[in-house]
Amino acid sequence: MLRFAFDMGTNSIGWAVVDANQNDSEVKILDMGVRIFSDGRQPGRKGEPGDPLNQTRRMKRAQRRQLERRKRRKQAMYRFLKSSEYLPLDKDDYDKWRLLDPYQLRAEAINRELNRYELS
Repeated sequence: MLRFAFDMGTNSIGWAVVDANQNDSEVKILDMGVRIFSDGRQPGRKGEPGDPLNQTRRMKRAQRRQLERRKRRKQAMYRFLKSSEYLPLDKDDYDKWRLLDPYQLRAEAINRELNRYELS
């Protein structure tokens, strides 16, 4: 009876084909081998493992995702404020609203009540 055996490691796969009888008392190795994969890292200093080869690509992808998520959050907040009528609809009022300083408004909120546009 033919049997196939595999040994999977982090950087290699070993394999063997054996012929054994029913009770495994007599086993004969027909063939075997190993497939070694590259480490997937750039060489480091003095034998130390280096950085993964895809680290730069992964970091750039994470930055793209982060920017896209931030953009979607801003768009969702803008849509919410607009639908709740917390944003000025007039172009001139909207331009003035964009120039408001949130830190100054925060300080003024201690002494006076903010209107809905200042609050948003």
